[in-house]
Amino acid sequence: MSLTSCLADPQSPISRFLSVELPAVKVLAGDFRSRLPQHPDTVQPQGLGPFSYRSLGQAIDLRLRIGFGTPVGSPLFSGVVLTAQILADVRSPAAALMAARVGQELLDQLQAQPPAEPGTLVKEPEAEERLARMCFVAAWFEEVFRGGMSPSHPLLHADLSRGLDGVLEEVPGYVAGDLAAQAARADRPDTLQWVLAAPPAQRVCGPTFAGSNHVGGADADFIVAGRLVDCKATIHPRRISRDQLYQLAGYLLLDYDNRYGIEQVGLYLSRQGQLIEWEAGQFLRLLGARQPLPQLREACRAALNHDAGRLLRRVPRQVVHEQESLFDAR
Repeated sequence: MSLTSCLADPQSPISRFLSVELPAVKVLAGDFRSRLPQHPDTVQPQGLGPFSYRSLGQAIDLRLRIGFGTPVGSPLFSGVVLTAQILADVRSPAAALMAARVGQELLDQLQAQPPAEPGTLVKEPEAEERLARMCFVAAWFEEVFRGGMSPSHPLLHADLSRGLDGVLEEVPGYVAGDLAAQAARADRPDTLQWVLAAPPAQRVCGPTFAGSNHVGGADADFIVAGRLVDCKATIHPRRISRDQLYQLAGYLLLDYDNRYGIEQVGLYLSRQGQLIEWEAGQFLRLLGARQPLPQLREACRAALNHDAGRLLRRVPRQVVHEQESLFDAR
């Protein structure tokens, strides 16, 4: 279960709360679209498809976090553990041990990556290709944590006997170029170079919130110096949906204790190199809020506290949720 899984259910407590307290989601969507170029230049995977847009979306999130200096979060750690547990049941104890070793080697190498400075996010070709492949494999592990392991999941069929290097060879050829092109767009003065220029202590990747447990877990992409940004690797940004905008609102409201001092919220479109931000008060006004942020947070806490027991009984831990409008090419 996660915030996105809860938002996919219009009857979940967080969905019902946001629908009542922030009802003007179409107004915010209209403002978002009005700030997009009519025909944005969009990075697209090159080569023979089909392309795994969901894994690419998760991989670019991780690729950016590596550049920002926080390469590994709890979803990846948990994904490695869960993958080994599942493989012990459906394949063999030996497969589980090999998966754990691959996962640990991946974690070690990702954690060894140094943070980037402005203008240095994209590495030399050979190093960048290996890093992109590692991010893609990391996305496979994270998918197990977020949605379980389907019968077609790549890690269920991977040759784990050759260690991490063997699994990296199974990553599709289009991945490295696609992630490098998106990383290059992030490393520009008008996109995310300001993150690379900020002191490392001000960069928080994968932040969780005081209210995260009320929705079964909620971790945003990054917060830097009071700016909360969620990264979307969409080919069709005009298809922004209710769930994606409410996801941003959810992160803002779940910070009950104002731990992060969020003053701005925004969406970064990694394929277009577009950063669209709102001042927090403006964001809430566009959504039709009738209360200021502190009161909305308290009301959200009270509503989710009231429904916490029912929510946990009704929604299972592993829920597959497809963010169709932002992770595919339709």
